[in-house]
Amino acid sequence: MPLPSSGEIKLSQIRDEFGLTSGQVAMSSLYGKGNAAASGQIRMGADFHGTAGNLIAGSITRGGVVDKTDRYIVGRHENTPNANANIGSITHSTTEQFDRFYYDVGVNKTILIKPNNATAFTKFDKFTIGGRTYTRRRGGASGTFSSVGEYHLANNYQSNYSTSVTNLSQAYSSSPFTSSSAMSFTAEEDRSFFCDTSFTSGAPSTQSSSDTKLNTSTKRDFRGFQTSTNNDFANNTTFGTQSNITITNPDFAASTTSIAGFYVRKIRNWNNSSFSGAPTSTEYHIICVISNATPPAPHPNTAGGGSYTSNASYWMKLNGLKRFEITVGGTTHYYPFGQHRSSLLGGTISNAGFEELSNSYNWVMKQSNGSTRNVGTSPWNLIGSGNTVNIKLY
Repeated sequence: MPLPSSGEIKLSQIRDEFGLTSGQVAMSSLYGKGNAAASGQIRMGADFHGTAGNLIAGSITRGGVVDKTDRYIVGRHENTPNANANIGSITHSTTEQFDRFYYDVGVNKTILIKPNNATAFTKFDKFTIGGRTYTRRRGGASGTFSSVGEYHLANNYQSNYSTSVTNLSQAYSSSPFTSSSAMSFTAEEDRSFFCDTSFTSGAPSTQSSSDTKLNTSTKRDFRGFQTSTNNDFANNTTFGTQSNITITNPDFAASTTSIAGFYVRKIRNWNNSSFSGAPTSTEYHIICVISNATPPAPHPNTAGGGSYTSNASYWMKLNGLKRFEITVGGTTHYYPFGQHRSSLLGGTISNAGFEELSNSYNWVMKQSNGSTRNVGTSPWNLIGSGNTVNIKLY
């Protein structure tokens, strides 16, 4: 059962929820639990209100059947494909559940799962059964952010949340259901960070542009940081911290790239080329610039393979990125990846998430119809100019 969403939380409650050793709780044992970081300060309320030890946990007794296409299905399935057979049994100790959890000894030898709702599917990062841990962060084929889920061990996302797993870090040429007896399993969220660092926000001089044909004029202002002059979204200017932020897969240190810019862009439009009178419209956009250098694959088996395209877009997706946490002066904003998943992941800006633009390394907050989201003044005011901005990515 999740911890209380407000009020006092006792260490004994955290110990019981996360299955820690009985007796006195060492603060170091809380790292990586709930919303706590892997190191640094532990905040009882902010890090543990409403959190749970496992999103999904239970026990499975395998069953098996050979279907009509001569594939062998083992695990739990209430109505196996091409066989119409109910195999195996499963029990849960959590509200979130796996409706299906099985191994398909077909051409691709895949593990398939079906959580009972999209929220659980989107949030959990790894599952463990039979001594094996399967992680979202070692994807080996292309994918797309989706409202259905984002389990990045997958080729794709299907409407029933049943997803085939590919290129795992551990061999899966054999079934994970290694015992005929009941086997316990867990599926949990992992908040190990790809980056946890700070930059000092800057604000360059207002940039102006005029279009005489349309007799319109625009002024752009920026708050955040940008390291490269080769970025027309920031009017080819640099500001704020003048060094890229390295982002590294915590499950595979060889898979790394960097952030070359993170800023809010304020756009004011006039209906005349002399900027007279009040602007006719004002919008605010959040932009993240990923290095356009070729990033390595998140799994060594895909390096140089046909299933991996070496660009920022696939790197972000296959490493299973979920969201940014941006903190200034104790106030935190959450910006998810995927325009459909704000409600599932708890985004600060409703109905919006980071999506790539056509060049794959410029990312902007978009809304569900695919258009750039006007995020309002809140992010602009949060980042400010001259502020210390902590940025976490997981």
